[in-house]
Parts: sequence; structure tokens; C-alpha cells
Amino acid sequence: MFFAKTVKKKDGLSKADKAVADAVGKAIKVSLVLLHGAAVKSIQKKSGGEVVTRYNPRRKQTVSREGDPPNTDTGNLVRNIRWQYNPKRLEGVVGTNVKYGLFLELGTKDMKARPWLGPARKKVTRQIRGLLASAKVVIE
Repeated sequence: MFFAKTVKKKDGLSKADKAVADAVGKAIKVSLVLLHGAAVKSIQKKSGGEVVTRYNPRRKQTVSREGDPPNTDTGNLVRNIRWQYNPKRLEGVVGTNVKYGLFLELGTKDMKARPWLGPARKKVTRQIRGLLASAKVVIE
């Protein structure tokens, strides 16, 4: 499972010449790096919440409040946030294959969401739109 947000090309862009496609590709890659960085920072920034004891190894952990990005514990989610770029489709994704990344983002019946990717996207959307505006690319 790969949970991700996608930046896609607009209809008709595939007919663009190589120079335009290269410029769009560069803008998409920079956008992916911006989104990746914002997602990682949102998790690494500690937010207040309840302090709990975790086991294996035994440690104290501050659990983030509902609606805030998760606080990093083992670093597994942050280490596994990746971005991929497909130059043939002028498309990129930022996401994770860590199963609980989706549960944190959307919540479960037993846990309120602690979104990390959606808010990161909102934080960098203006920058990404600026990068992609001249290339007529939209964000879905």
C-alpha cells in the first residue's frame, strides 16, 4: 500500500515540446521536494499532548493531540516518507508505505486523525502553484 498525494499534468501537456516538458518536470521535482520536506517537518515538530510510557524499548513519549500531526517516536514514518517522479507522465507522488501512516492521516474508528501529509500540502500549495503556473499544471 502506498498512501500519497499526487501532482499531475493537465490535459494536452503531453504534446508540449521537450523544452517545456523539461521545465515542467523540474518544477514538479522541486514541488515534490518541498512537499516531502514539509511533511517530515510537521512530524518532527513536537506538539503538546499526553505523555505515555512505551515499551520495547521502554521510553516516555508525548502523544500528539487529535488533529495535530503525529509526534515522532521511533522515526519510522519519517524515514519512510518518499517522493517519486515519473518523467514519462510528468507526474509525482509523495507518500509512505508505512501502513499506520494512512491511519494517522485519516484516523480510525478508535483514533482521531493526526494528519501529516494533507496539512503539509496546504502549507506548500502556494509555492507549488507558483512553480507550476507557467507550465499550466494543476494540483489534484
